[in-house]
Amino acid sequence: MKRFMLSVVLSLFSFTSYSNVECKGEVAGVTLSPSGQLHVKKFKNWRWIKICSVHNTINNTSPEACRAIYSLLLAAQVSKKEVSFWFNEGDCQVSSQTPWTLLNSWYFGPMLVD
Repeated sequence: MKRFMLSVVLSLFSFTSYSNVECKGEVAGVTLSPSGQLHVKKFKNWRWIKICSVHNTINNTSPEACRAIYSLLLAAQVSKKEVSFWFNEGDCQVSSQTPWTLLNSWYFGPMLVD
């Protein structure tokens, strides 16, 4: 019984280690497509990730919030400061995000890092 309880506790800790992942890095190539979608050419080792839209609510992000995110990412790019994004699952490896697709499992950020 003790081994079972220990395995349950360890499983819970290992589950939480896969959630709430912070990925931090510089951004480059912040751009808006003609349709109003915000893309980042480079963040960490990811290429051309789609963040949100300034016209429609996508990725749980309103157009107003997307405009603010666009401003923050432009400021980070110009000042060469890093930003942080937080994710529910995955990691910060290149395989976690597919180019030209919506940023997945993102739940918080970006935050400008000092």
